[in-house]
Parts: sequence; C-alpha cells; structure tokens
Amino acid sequence: MNKEIYHLNWSQYSWRDFEKICFEYIKECYSAKFYKTTLTRANKDQGRDIIIKGRKSRFEAWGECKDHKRK
Repeated sequence: MNKEIYHLNWSQYSWRDFEKICFEYIKECYSAKFYKTTLTRANKDQGRDIIIKGRKSRFEAWGECKDHKRK
C-alpha cells in the first residue's frame, strides 16, 4: 500500500472543487458494491453535499463539506 502524504494548497480550489475532492475521497472509502455515493447539485442541497446509501440495506448518511478559510 502506498502511504505517501500529499499536502494540498486548499486556497487554490473553489468551494465546488473542494466538494468534489471530498466526494472522491468518500467514494474511495465506501465500496461501490455495497454503497451508492452521490454528489448533490450545487444549489439548495439542505446541507447535504454528499449522500451515501446502502445498496442492500437501509443505511443512509449525508456529508456536508466545509471549507473554512484561515484568517
């Protein structure tokens, strides 16, 4: 297993790009065989940026991506 650590310059990404990066990470964590992951549309998502649903179970979780800028 490759355990390289990458440091990203988060300020170079838009809020939507940040959500997409989070979504790709979640997709890697939850097997597509057992879970369906969805990145919601960019508007009126009620704080649900990422939705994870079990394919064969009633499991459901939501994720809200927060990109806080340092001052």
